[in-house]
Amino acid sequence: EDKHVRDVFFVSFFVAAMDVSTLLIAWHPGRFPEPVMTADFHASGILATGGADASVKIWHVSFEEKLKPRVTFRSSLIKHNKPVNCVRFSPARDRPVLASAGDDGLIYLWSPTDLPPPADSDNAEVWQVRKMLRVHPADVYDLSWSHDGEFLLSGSVDNTAVLWEVWNDNPKVEQLREHAHYVQGVSIDPLSAYLCTQS
Repeated sequence: EDKHVRDVFFVSFFVAAMDVSTLLIAWHPGRFPEPVMTADFHASGILATGGADASVKIWHVSFEEKLKPRVTFRSSLIKHNKPVNCVRFSPARDRPVLASAGDDGLIYLWSPTDLPPPADSDNAEVWQVRKMLRVHPADVYDLSWSHDGEFLLSGSVDNTAVLWEVWNDNPKVEQLREHAHYVQGVSIDPLSAYLCTQS
C-alpha cells in the first residue's frame, strides 16, 4: 500500500466535450488519516495540496487514453509545524512559485529545483524555500497573488490582512487592521487596483 494513500479527496475534471470524469485521490497520512485543507492548480498541470499533517504535497496531473485523468505523487514539502490552511501558485511565473500558509502563522514561497532527490526519499522532485514571510502571530487562513506575481495578500485570525511585495528585501507593504474578527478570505483583483478582505 502506498504510504501516501490515507485520506480521500474527489477531483472532477472537465474535458473538451464537457463530460466529467471523477477521480478518487487519497493522501496526507498521519497517525490517523488527516484532512486535506487546501488545493491549487498551476497551469502546467501541477497540483499542490496542504493538509492537517502540516505538509504540502505536489502532484502531476495528466490525461491517459480517452481523457482518463491520472495523478502522480512528486514531492512532499516539509517546513510548517502546524496544519497548512492555504496553498496558492503565483499566476505570473513560468517556473512555478507556490505560497503556503498555515496555523503556525508562517508563509513559505517554494519553487522546484533541478537537484536530484536523496536516494532514501519518496520524492521524485526537490522543491526549495525561496522566502519565508512572517508577521502574523496566529493562523493564516487565506492567500491571494497579484496578476504579476509581485504582491501577495494574506489573511489571518489575528484580525488583520497583510499586503506583501514578496521579492522586496522588506516585503511587508501594509497591514490592514479594519476587521474586528478573523480574516478568513482575501483577494487581489486582476488589475491590482483593489484588495478584498472577508471576515
